[in-house]
Amino acid sequence: MTMWESFWNTTWEILGPFYAAVLPIAASAVVGYLVKLYRDKTGQEVNAIFREALQGAITRTANAIVVKAGGAAALNALPADALDLGVRMVKEAVPEAVAHFAREGLTDENIASKILPQAEAIIAAAPLAPAAMEIAKHVEQALTDPTKVAPDIGKVLDQIIRSLPPRASGNG
Repeated sequence: MTMWESFWNTTWEILGPFYAAVLPIAASAVVGYLVKLYRDKTGQEVNAIFREALQGAITRTANAIVVKAGGAAALNALPADALDLGVRMVKEAVPEAVAHFAREGLTDENIASKILPQAEAIIAAAPLAPAAMEIAKHVEQALTDPTKVAPDIGKVLDQIIRSLPPRASGNG
């Protein structure tokens, strides 16, 4: 037997029982860590998907509330049940996302507190919101009773055209 063979045999005799005891524990720890990484990664993806769905539902609901309220001035005088209706709309639109985040503490009040600022942001981002709301009213009136279409729709369209920002001049 060579010196190296003797060294490895002696080392194995000394450390073999230790390796036999520690190796399964180390392997379990590595597998457990990999499972945790997988769960964290897939959990983050699920959270991102649900968060996006919930935000989309809140944005659509805020748009509906803005249209129903008739613009910025009317948002300040929303009836109390408007936000309750908005919360119901969000919960019906994305029930899985709401249930997922409810486990993390999402409540109806949290949803309502996200709808109103979103509605205000929609109005702030739309410089033509008042005129667009006026047109929406005329369109809604035309759809409900075509005989009572407001005769001043041309004035509203003219107001919108005048409120548009001037085109940037340039070649090309």
